[in-house]
Amino acid sequence: MAAKIEILFCQTLKGGLAAAAVRYGGAPIAADEAQGIEAQELAMLAHPRRRQERLAALYVLHRVLGVRERLYHRPSGQPALQGRSAGVSISHSADGIAGAAFHPEYAAGLDIENKNRNFGGLARRFLSADEQEFINTNDLCGIAWCVKEAAYKAAGRAGISFAEHIALHPFAPHDSSIEARIALPAQTLTLTFEKIALPLHWAAAGTGRHLA
Repeated sequence: MAAKIEILFCQTLKGGLAAAAVRYGGAPIAADEAQGIEAQELAMLAHPRRRQERLAALYVLHRVLGVRERLYHRPSGQPALQGRSAGVSISHSADGIAGAAFHPEYAAGLDIENKNRNFGGLARRFLSADEQEFINTNDLCGIAWCVKEAAYKAAGRAGISFAEHIALHPFAPHDSSIEARIALPAQTLTLTFEKIALPLHWAAAGTGRHLA
């Protein structure tokens, strides 16, 4: 029996960022979705759920977005494409959702979170005092988390604090795009993220800087 895979969205966002996500379930996704370095990394994942999450993300990247280069992870954990300088990001949730984002020139960031997640106890850990003034519901917290997580992935740097280094421009629930500024020791990065409408999940994807 083949795995059941449903495409939830596949869009080209502002700035040429391609992003997509699927829901997967039923039979396991075939391991031949991973080739070369992907298969080597897959073999290092001991837990079956982790392997299925990785295979689902590879399915999105290769079959839905049409990216041919193989995905691997740098020592920092950031995903990259073998033999190509391009932006790539993957995300998955524990309830069988996986996504990927790709940009040929700029760094990419994507995050997907289940709307059942309660962010009440986390708000002070990832939001600044100023942000807590306008991010004051669980729904807004979920959106803010997605944007900050996606910004962190796009920055590709270690040691970034969500509360101290990533600042969100004030936004309202109906806003489709959100600006994030990442304050680093040598520079400040400004990135723009788009909210992706999903019935049961928050999602945000974006880009905004040249690859190093």
